[in-house]
Amino acid sequence: MASDTNVNSIISQGNAIKHILNSKKQNLELQQHFNTQHTEIKKAKDKTKIKQAKNDNRVENKNDEPKKDRQRRKKRKRRQSDQAEEPQDHDLAPEGNFIDIKV
Repeated sequence: MASDTNVNSIISQGNAIKHILNSKKQNLELQQHFNTQHTEIKKAKDKTKIKQAKNDNRVENKNDEPKKDRQRRKKRKRRQSDQAEEPQDHDLAPEGNFIDIKV
């Protein structure tokens, strides 16, 4: 009988060791699963933070239209001044050359 109790205790210890190993495996699997989910959540949060940071760092120049209008006006003035500097028809000789005669 004593040998039966020893065998039973050894078997029960083996079962306990198997149970502990199985629980450790399950715990490890759960931690790995949790870590993968948690890293995915972190990545999603980081992406949203980056998008918000990009949107916050943008600078809009609302004065573009008036600036363009000023540039257009300057070009028109230059064209008009260039046209004003061109010699008039009455200043030209029949050949089309300007004649300046001093006596």
